[in-house]
Amino acid sequence: MTRTKTDIRNACEQHLQEWDRHSWMQDHGEWASAEWEEEREAYQDAKDTLEEVLQAALDDVERSSSDEVPNIMGAISEARDALVEAAEALDGEVRADESDYIAEGLIDPDDVSDSATDLEVGYSTQGWDCREGWSAHRYGDDLYMQWWRSPYGGTNRHQRDLWVLVEEVFFQDEESESDEG
Repeated sequence: MTRTKTDIRNACEQHLQEWDRHSWMQDHGEWASAEWEEEREAYQDAKDTLEEVLQAALDDVERSSSDEVPNIMGAISEARDALVEAAEALDGEVRADESDYIAEGLIDPDDVSDSATDLEVGYSTQGWDCREGWSAHRYGDDLYMQWWRSPYGGTNRHQRDLWVLVEEVFFQDEESESDEG
């Protein structure tokens, strides 16, 4: 049985009714704050190094007697050097926005966006702050939907390009028909 554009539209619209986009993006997307992971690690490493050096300096001071002033001065000098090094490591530190969100752009967990065939079935709408919609695509025997959003400047909307599996082997019967002919 050959799938019609109506069959494809109905399958996609049914999927949209049941699809929890936010949960799907959490499962397949990456949090925007992930880009700050290296900065967080650098911050933590600098902080740990500073704590170690300061603790060693304090330990030296505690073990020192009054006639061991050179050891105390060395410990203080080491602590000062550690503070300078930590300050340099933290210079320009990027802090994640507390209102974290799924990173914008392409989320394509099955890597089909470059080779899927556009079926010329879809829907789009224009709102006051964005344009969004979906289009159906075929990848092998599977039916995929590209759900997208293009925000207008200055809004809180995020740009999205989501590639979602609607139904596996949706087109399987078509292959069987062509093999029989």
